[in-house]
Amino acid sequence: MTLQAKENRVILDICFNKRIDLYHIVTIAVFPIILLTLNNKWIFTNAFFIYVDPWIYLGYFLDFSGHLNAFKSYFYTNYFGTRFPWIVPGILAYKVFPPLTANYVLHLGFLYTALFSAYFIIKNVLDKNSALFTTILLGCYSYFLFSLGWDYVDGAEITYLLLIILCLVNLKKTNEKLLLGFFTGFFYALLLYTNLYMIIYTPTFLIFFFYGNKALKTNFDFVKLATWISISFLLVTISFCILNYAVSGQILFFLPQIKVALDLSLGYHRWKQPFAVWLFNAGHLVIPVIAFFINLILLFYSFFRKTNEKNITLLRLLYVLSFIMAVIFELLKKPVLQQMFYASNLIPFLFLSIATWFYPFLEKLNSKQMLLVVVCSIATLLIPFGLYSDEGFIYVMIRYRRFILLFIFIAGSFFIYITSKTNRYVAYVLFFCLSFSVINYLSSFREVFQNTNNPERESAHIAVVKTIEYLKEINPDCEALFWYNSETDPMGRMFRAVNSAYMWRYRRIGTEFPKIEKNIHPDNSTKIVFLTSNNEDYENAVNSLKNVNYKAKLVSLKTIKQDNINFSIYFLAYGQN
Repeated sequence: MTLQAKENRVILDICFNKRIDLYHIVTIAVFPIILLTLNNKWIFTNAFFIYVDPWIYLGYFLDFSGHLNAFKSYFYTNYFGTRFPWIVPGILAYKVFPPLTANYVLHLGFLYTALFSAYFIIKNVLDKNSALFTTILLGCYSYFLFSLGWDYVDGAEITYLLLIILCLVNLKKTNEKLLLGFFTGFFYALLLYTNLYMIIYTPTFLIFFFYGNKALKTNFDFVKLATWISISFLLVTISFCILNYAVSGQILFFLPQIKVALDLSLGYHRWKQPFAVWLFNAGHLVIPVIAFFINLILLFYSFFRKTNEKNITLLRLLYVLSFIMAVIFELLKKPVLQQMFYASNLIPFLFLSIATWFYPFLEKLNSKQMLLVVVCSIATLLIPFGLYSDEGFIYVMIRYRRFILLFIFIAGSFFIYITSKTNRYVAYVLFFCLSFSVINYLSSFREVFQNTNNPERESAHIAVVKTIEYLKEINPDCEALFWYNSETDPMGRMFRAVNSAYMWRYRRIGTEFPKIEKNIHPDNSTKIVFLTSNNEDYENAVNSLKNVNYKAKLVSLKTIKQDNINFSIYFLAYGQN
């Protein structure tokens, strides 16, 4: 081969690799959009779900200064308002875009950041085929979507954690180590100020740090890098202190998080339940537990074979250690596995370890085989997301979903068996993908897919935002108390979501209307927001208030209508009838 021919060959290889990379990037960018067209429930907080915390953060997104000032008397218990790395992006999204668009922009922004971070981590540590396949798996994992789709902070935690790891694994592959050190400290600060609990993963970051530290030539380089990490951490801290002081007059915004972390770490955790109550309903632990045992077996296997696969061993070991650490916390009566929003922090390590399972197979595939794997994987993983509807033929499919998925699994396995005669590596990967899709769907149906007696989440989100915007106008000081029936009223759970946007327990007189659970002052200092879907309840409310010497005066009435959602907001003040 002539020199010119060799040069042309090199140029063609470079162009081909760039084209492959572009196809990977486009695939990762497009498949969440396809997912949204099939099922967009996951990108909205479920107003009828048990948790109230996500709505508290929505309240801060929509009225940051009002909330920070209204609840600063509860400064040492109100840690919600100090989680600036999640709240500030939410504020910006809702300031710039209409509410519905803002929700999509906020959550897709974090989703894409997490996905691309995972892709480039795996690409740098293993290879690009493993990176693409694993990123597709991650993007279709129901509990990853759950975390990135609701307004709680665990989606931001996952994203910042992946960004830190991305910076650390690139330390040995770039000359811009000080810049990477700066961003490492920056994202580490964002992670801790999102949830101080995430400090427990610091040893994991140190392992990644020393994994990349081989490229640091002298101790002086190490000191410079550590200095830049510290500088960026300090800059983030100072910036948030200034923000908190400018809005509320208090400087040390992180004190409530420290207090709550100490209380929950040293004392009894109020959310902890006996294992028998929750363990066998913990769908969010099905895949993590299976992965734990698979990784454990693979680690023992590689140890006895004395294989020299340091990158693979590192990723498997980090997940096993993270899972064991979570188990230890659970045994110490801290619900880090019981609660989905704590267990979700295992997701980055879970999928980094899963990437190692297929690396030996995927690296052997040519471009056509890899394309087949990608197309079949996306189709297999996305099918369950399109299987839900409240009526008609699809409802029947959902009613018998286990039998249908069993049939798909058997048929798919037969197809893979035939394929394995010629492309056994493709068959291995597709069989896992099919199994993953079925387990993923069945283990997460209740939290992610089920919608029984629940208005569409998009409509519920818009209705809650409309209510908060109305209350901002008529109740700018966030001083009104909420009253509703969360159980018997068809819209009761949605009323709880609205109440939660105003710190829930601090702003209510009762959630079992007509019962009044809190002593109220019969004077001008008490304003009441009465929520009901039955307007006949208004007279009962007025009469109940008379019994506690509160003469209710109707200041404003607002009806919220959004698709099949319809309820009324009565804003009451003390006065003569």
